[in-house]
Amino acid sequence: MTIWAAGAFMLLSYGLGGLLAGYWIAMLKDGRDLRTVGSGNPGARNAGRIYGRSAFLWTFIGDAAKGALVVGCAKSMDAGPAFTLAAFLAVVLGHLFPAFLSFRGGKGMSVFCGGALLFDGGIWLAMIAIAAILLAVLRSWTPAGLCGAGLFPVLVLYTHQGQGAAAILLAAAIAAAILYAHRANIKVFRMEQRS
Repeated sequence: MTIWAAGAFMLLSYGLGGLLAGYWIAMLKDGRDLRTVGSGNPGARNAGRIYGRSAFLWTFIGDAAKGALVVGCAKSMDAGPAFTLAAFLAVVLGHLFPAFLSFRGGKGMSVFCGGALLFDGGIWLAMIAIAAILLAVLRSWTPAGLCGAGLFPVLVLYTHQGQGAAAILLAAAIAAAILYAHRANIKVFRMEQRS
């Protein structure tokens, strides 16, 4: 693959990431910008709060499908894990910072779930198991899910040994982007734990 083809694929991945399912569902339903109502996040949970269960499901499916599609296509090119993870990072960043929405996007958990599933089903299952165990302890989905996502680079390191530092660094960048997008949630959880 030429550098131009790789760059074009990364740009397409970023652009696809910027198509926020919740934003368009809200626009189709009543013309509102989902980022201005409820929690202000154009993700599945806020869409569900405002528009009901079907909006939650379609937003989650739409955003997860973006991650899955990009990672699946990247893997099919057989360019190696680092290329696949770079495309994964691009679609996540597109979702978090969409250019056509003034770089104000979602938090990326649905995109991450879809991409991680297609990247490595074993890693995805491990993160789900970790999140489920922590959910029973913490009684809150957000910190449990973020802990699972935060372990993504560790699991990539363990399961893809010998793939080079680039793959590990890209996996760490993906996890860091998700955690950064949830920084306000993390702050609230820490304050609740102190009180």
